[in-house]
Amino acid sequence: MASGLHRQHRHDSRRLLFQHAMDVSYCDVVDPFEEERFWHRYFRSEPYHDPLLAYEDYAPAYRLGVFHRLGRAGYRTWQDCEAELHLLWDHYKVASLLDWERASEPIHAAWQRVDNALAWKH
Repeated sequence: MASGLHRQHRHDSRRLLFQHAMDVSYCDVVDPFEEERFWHRYFRSEPYHDPLLAYEDYAPAYRLGVFHRLGRAGYRTWQDCEAELHLLWDHYKVASLLDWERASEPIHAAWQRVDNALAWKH
């Protein structure tokens, strides 16, 4: 039952983020699904990882960071976007146990990873 619930929340989180404005021209540089696979593989090695939390708790944060950087961020810096992301977190977190304080680090990590990829490709 719990895994079905996580699947439903993961689907809801993805649906919400796809509705989030995204510049599809960046998708030839950064594949959002590859980013999801990357974070699923490596989230445990991040310094903010809490061993009591599952990937499903971090996934909405990673997705928000990826999709925000691909779409709404444009040429703005992380510092310019952080307040907006803080406001968006409560809407996009779905069933994540992370509050903003704990979610901001994985959001920033995913956002920065995409930003680095975009800078490298351009």
